[in-house]
Amino acid sequence: MKTISAGTYLPILQALILDGKTVCLNISGSSMAPFLIHQRDAVRLQRPEHPPISGDIVLYQRENGQFILHRICRIKNGFYYLAGDNQTVLEGPVPPKQIFAVTRYNFRLWHKNPRIVITFCLAFVLCFLLSDKAVKFAKEYETIMQLVEAFVWTFGDSNSILLSSLLLLLLFADMPFISSATPFYLMRIDRKTWLTGQAAYIALATLIYLAFILVSTSLVCMRQSFVGNMWSETAAILGYSGAGQKVALPALVKTLEMSRPYECMATIFLLMLLYTLLMVFIMLLFNLRRGQLAGIAAVFAFSLFGFLLNPQTIKAIFKLPDELMYKANVAVGWLSP
Repeated sequence: MKTISAGTYLPILQALILDGKTVCLNISGSSMAPFLIHQRDAVRLQRPEHPPISGDIVLYQRENGQFILHRICRIKNGFYYLAGDNQTVLEGPVPPKQIFAVTRYNFRLWHKNPRIVITFCLAFVLCFLLSDKAVKFAKEYETIMQLVEAFVWTFGDSNSILLSSLLLLLLFADMPFISSATPFYLMRIDRKTWLTGQAAYIALATLIYLAFILVSTSLVCMRQSFVGNMWSETAAILGYSGAGQKVALPALVKTLEMSRPYECMATIFLLMLLYTLLMVFIMLLFNLRRGQLAGIAAVFAFSLFGFLLNPQTIKAIFKLPDELMYKANVAVGWLSP
């Protein structure tokens, strides 16, 4: 294999970047270890859309013509001070005109992580299995559904939400994402900033996961659905005939009369997001305090609490008559996660 020197191809990459192209650069050297490893990692580079900020990894050209990939550590009077993550001496001041590219990252390399791929595949299978009842019901009655009705009827049930939420254990099994690079992060930022970054990643990952579930559920019934913001004939049959109770697809009459499909979908999606975020942050707290095993145990205990707590259980324990059933509903509303 022929080896080309950096001095030969980097000017070509520079021209492509300045022309608005995104290019890939293999890492050479140890100055950015342990984040970027020599001949193992690669970065995607693009022209800056706005002035680089502290923490950005940039490609710049020194006065002697040498190309360097380092991280911005400080900005003072419009000039940049940079260093490799494996270095302690800052280089600068570097004028903005010498910086011509910034790195663009993948979302924690999800596309290369088999655990992440398995999580999303299982989520799609779960959506198919849970939504299949609604699709078969529509076919049986020869009716069509509104696009998001499968999501509404499927995940309006607490058990379905519980099953979909537990798949996040795979997504966040390695929280709080501590690696050999973490000490280098904490040398350059404080612990509060690091924890804020963990929380931001968790929130964004959870949002992407739930959006995937919503899209997957809609795709299952896409062939026999419409997009208008009105309940379908299928929903009317489920709600008014009582057929929904027989097939465990409860479509409440109040829901049909007081809301629209997209409003109902947004409410369920928000509740799922808040419940899932609470569960994941409980897992993060226990992972930090007691270790990963304790985090998983805490999530299972939290989910079991939510699964067992229902109005019928409270009615049986306290032997409530039917006319006082509303008290059980109020208690569940306050106690259930």
